[in-house]
Amino acid sequence: MTEKDRESNDSAENIIPLPTYAQLQNQSKRWHWTKRTRAYDNYLSNLRRQQKEEAYLQSEDRLIKIGEDLATAVEEVVEDLRYTSADESKATSVAHAVSSASKAYDNAVKNIRLLYGRSTENKETNAEVNLGAEVDTNQRVEVDLTSDRFMENELEYMKKLMDKK
Repeated sequence: MTEKDRESNDSAENIIPLPTYAQLQNQSKRWHWTKRTRAYDNYLSNLRRQQKEEAYLQSEDRLIKIGEDLATAVEEVVEDLRYTSADESKATSVAHAVSSASKAYDNAVKNIRLLYGRSTENKETNAEVNLGAEVDTNQRVEVDLTSDRFMENELEYMKKLMDKK
């Protein structure tokens, strides 16, 4: 490189100026970077949640089929034990095998539900409605603790509690 080339490369026209912190703040306000990045994060989160839901539904169908097959096998074993000789060792080993299979299935279902962020227990719940009526259900209640709607409702509830005090 000649001296003349070096001088032309060092000239101000070849240098890209870096923005200042204040300029970045102004651009962020002007183009709503915070809102846009939050919206994009929410979009990605919702997309992932939908993909997880679809995967869970596919796995749930598979688990239902396995559970039905297991129930059929248990029925067949019980019928077989009913009509065979009274060999207690065979009955005990078959009962143990059925019990082990049931526990393995139950554990598999719970682990898969945990992987997908689902509840592993069905609980009886009492819910109070704003009208003062009490509802008693035996349905499973699942709440997505990461959703924006849930968090907004929680914040509103907490504000109401604070206002009452």
